[in-house]
Amino acid sequence: FQSVHYTNVFLDVLEPYVLNDKLHYIAPDAMAQFVEHCKASNDVATVERCLLHMDVTIMDFDSILSLLRKNDMYSALLHVFAHGLNDFITPLEILMEAIFDAADTFDLNTPRRLDGVHQNKFEQYGYKAILYLQHCFKGQTFPQGRDLKPEERVETLRPQILTFLQQEQYSPSISVTKSDVVMRKSHSTGLRACAYPYMHVLMLVDSKALLTTLTLALDAPGAKFVESESKAEPVAAWDVEVGDENGETVLQQMRRNGMSSNTPGEEEIDILCPDRQHLVNILSSVVYVFESEGANAKMGNALQSQVAKDAFLDFMAKYLLRGVVRAPKSLTLSIIS
Repeated sequence: FQSVHYTNVFLDVLEPYVLNDKLHYIAPDAMAQFVEHCKASNDVATVERCLLHMDVTIMDFDSILSLLRKNDMYSALLHVFAHGLNDFITPLEILMEAIFDAADTFDLNTPRRLDGVHQNKFEQYGYKAILYLQHCFKGQTFPQGRDLKPEERVETLRPQILTFLQQEQYSPSISVTKSDVVMRKSHSTGLRACAYPYMHVLMLVDSKALLTTLTLALDAPGAKFVESESKAEPVAAWDVEVGDENGETVLQQMRRNGMSSNTPGEEEIDILCPDRQHLVNILSSVVYVFESEGANAKMGNALQSQVAKDAFLDFMAKYLLRGVVRAPKSLTLSIIS
C-alpha cells in the first residue's frame, strides 16, 4: 500500500477489522501511522476504541504507551496498563498529572453545565479518573465494565488505590517522572503543593461524586480495614485552626497517631485497606482547611462550596450511624442541623 501511495486506504480499512475482532494486533510502525492518520482526521477516539478490542498482552508496551501518553489517550492508557501489565496505579498517577496540569490552566470556579457536558480538560480528565475509581472499586474493567479477573485482584486493588489517594504530599513515582515532572517534584506549586493533593484535586472536580465513589470501597462486602486505636477526634475546620489544649493541631495528631499498632499477619497486609478514621480525617481537612494548606483563593472558593460541605456531612452521617468513625460534638451538631 505504501509503494503505490495508498497508505491512507489501508489505514482506513483497519478500523472495522479491529472493531469486529478480526484483527488483534498491529505492528508498532503501523500503529504509529494509524494514530497519526486518526489525528489528521480529528478522530483520535477511533484509536482508543480499537485498542479496547486488541490483545494488549502481545504489544510493544514501550512504543504503545509512549504514543498514548503523547496523544492524551487516557482511557486506552488505563486499559493497556491494567490488562497488559496488571498495573492499576501507574496509569491513575499519569492521569492525575494531567488533572493537575489542567487545574493550573483553567478556572476551577466555572459552574458545571446542567447537561453534564465537559467544558475543559480539568473536567474531562477529572471525571474520567472518578469513573475509573468507580470501576476499580466495583471490581470491573475500565471502560468496558466487565468483571475483573481474578476476583482476588479486587481485594488487593482496593487498598492500593485508597493508599495512593491518601498520600499526604505530592511525590510522583519513578514510572511517571519525566523531565517536566521532575521539576515539579522539587518545587511543587498549585494543587500539587496542597496537603493530600490527590484527594484535594478530585474533591475540586466533584466532591459529591468522589465521596459516593469512596463509599463503594468502604461498603464493599468483605472489605477489611486497619483499625485505629487512637481516640483523637476527626478534623474540623475550627479544630485545625486553633489546635487542642496542648497546642497540637489535629493534622499533627493525625501524623503522630498514624495507623493501628496492631500488626496483621503477612497474608493480610495486601488486603487491608487504610484506617477509615484516617480517611475521614483527611476528607475533613481537605473540605474545611484547604487555605491553611497552601491553596490559592480561586481554588479555595471552589472547594468551600456549600455542595462540598453538604456532601461531606452526609458522608460522615452515614458512617457515624454505623459506629465506624468518630466526630467532635461540633461536627455532629452540624450534621444534625
